[in-house]
Amino acid sequence: MADNKSALTAEQKKQKKQNRILIGAIIAVVVIVGLVFAIEMNKDKNSADKPQEVEDTIYGDDSLGIDADVDKELRNFRNIFIFGTDNQDRSDIILLASINEKTNQVKLISVHRDTYMQLREEGESFYIGGTDREFFKCNHAYKKGGFYAAMKELNMNMDLNCHEGMGLDWSDIALMINTIGGLDVDVSDSMYPYVNHSGPGGISQPGQQTLDGAQAVSYLRTRHDATAVQRAARNQDAFVQIFEKAKTLSKSDQLDMLDKIYARADSNMSKGTMTEILDQLSNYKLETMGDWPHDWHLYWDSDMAFYYFLPQTLAGNVTKLHQEMFGQKDYTPSELCQAISDRIEENAKTMNVGADNFGQ
Repeated sequence: MADNKSALTAEQKKQKKQNRILIGAIIAVVVIVGLVFAIEMNKDKNSADKPQEVEDTIYGDDSLGIDADVDKELRNFRNIFIFGTDNQDRSDIILLASINEKTNQVKLISVHRDTYMQLREEGESFYIGGTDREFFKCNHAYKKGGFYAAMKELNMNMDLNCHEGMGLDWSDIALMINTIGGLDVDVSDSMYPYVNHSGPGGISQPGQQTLDGAQAVSYLRTRHDATAVQRAARNQDAFVQIFEKAKTLSKSDQLDMLDKIYARADSNMSKGTMTEILDQLSNYKLETMGDWPHDWHLYWDSDMAFYYFLPQTLAGNVTKLHQEMFGQKDYTPSELCQAISDRIEENAKTMNVGADNFGQ
């Protein structure tokens, strides 16, 4: 009896084990089927409740003064600010390079450094000449708040979406000009006395010649024999030469120039990003668009004893900029841009009008 009882118990245990395995398998199948059914039901529900195409890109950047609608409208343009700073960290040169990423067309425009703009938003402080100024010459944003403040100011006032930029001082620009083999210019008789004559390659007479970096900087910076408008055109022409000559450099020379500049430049672009742009350089077609604002009057600030380029009006100039640079035929300035424009017009009532051809 003991042996039969032991054998029966073993058989029962074996059967119970098989039953557990079978039940476990059935439960697993039921769970899987249930999950699949639930997922399919959820898919059907989602497809019924949600649109087929969902826009998941986030536009705008408050820290850079970029309006979300403006950013979305200009999403096919890679806009980059290029600043040339003086020894007081003011942006003597302000260039906007706009790359149409569908056509590889690059448009370049100069922004007058003396343009009257809103420098900062409410709550920020920019003390200039002992006074906290909200409106001032646009080149002072870089001096008071640095690279990012300058980008933010221009984005707000011009309805732009510049997420990227680069700041170079005059020594950086001299280095670039030396790297491309010099700047080809026609030095006029009246300009000649003010251009650097030092060194073995110094200028010995006026006329067409190739300037080295130091000579080119003195040529670009001098206020003699040139109005502010003429200096802006001169700086833009220099950038075009740098751009076109850089395209002819070998890949190793291009990368060498990038290495030198990247170590010195004030920029929020990574070296990888700059390399990507450099790789596309030969495909870019450059077109110069002159200077901005297009329509302005000179206004005299008696407290600071200098002139402003005051847009006539800011909103009108922004509309024209977007029409010509981005092909937005029926462009309407953002609410912020229009508000800034209205305040500029109000502030102008307390200023004295200067001669339009002053330009110094």
